[in-house]
Amino acid sequence: MRKWGIPTALALVSIGAYAWFFWFQTLMLIEMHYSYRHIPIAHMTPVQLSDHRIDSDGGTKLSFYGYDFEVPWKDIDTEHIQSKGLILIPFRSGLEIIVGHGSSHMLVDTVMENTKTDRGDFRAAYGAPVLQSDYEFLKLALNVTPASVRLADSKQEVARKSSLVLIKTLIAAGDSGIFEVQANGFRGFQYGNPGNHPKRITVTLCSADGEVEFSFSRKGMTPLAISQAEINRVIQTVRYKSEVETAQK
Repeated sequence: MRKWGIPTALALVSIGAYAWFFWFQTLMLIEMHYSYRHIPIAHMTPVQLSDHRIDSDGGTKLSFYGYDFEVPWKDIDTEHIQSKGLILIPFRSGLEIIVGHGSSHMLVDTVMENTKTDRGDFRAAYGAPVLQSDYEFLKLALNVTPASVRLADSKQEVARKSSLVLIKTLIAAGDSGIFEVQANGFRGFQYGNPGNHPKRITVTLCSADGEVEFSFSRKGMTPLAISQAEINRVIQTVRYKSEVETAQK
């Protein structure tokens, strides 16, 4: 019977050890590569918004959910504004803005509820700051990419990063960029670059008082034809009503 040589035996031992310690990581790396290869947003991370121009021509002041803000358009189809959990504001040009709001930890609460995860396990997996603010959880998830998952990571870390990439692709709409935005005590993210004319651009703004979200699109989901300066008009004029009332006293 032919005996294995020492080099062959060492190679087999090495392969066996690799399979024992890294089989999960290897499978997850393969799955991440194939699952997200055609999902550009999964590979993007937030960058600072560079265009801070504000469209100041005309416009309309609006107030929903205790948030005051301005839009740079006057052609609101007021008869067809809808309020069914979310506010749908239609414009005669075909533009539509959907406005939603929630608590400062609504996203975290939703993820814990849907995954049946208690606060202790969630804190252990993602860190204590994410329990205090959705902004911290969004920042964590949006900065993870499939390339962040490495063979040398522990099984727990691979599972953690994989879940964050999945959450990111469910949250971040479109594939034309993720941008950090802030104004008037709000911090958040804009999903979509108007220069690329995506079908939807969503802005999520977080503060200690809660969250407000604006989603810009057109009827029939045709490409948008709005500018960053117009979006900035909304972002830079958002005020929580209690702050406005306090300032007026």
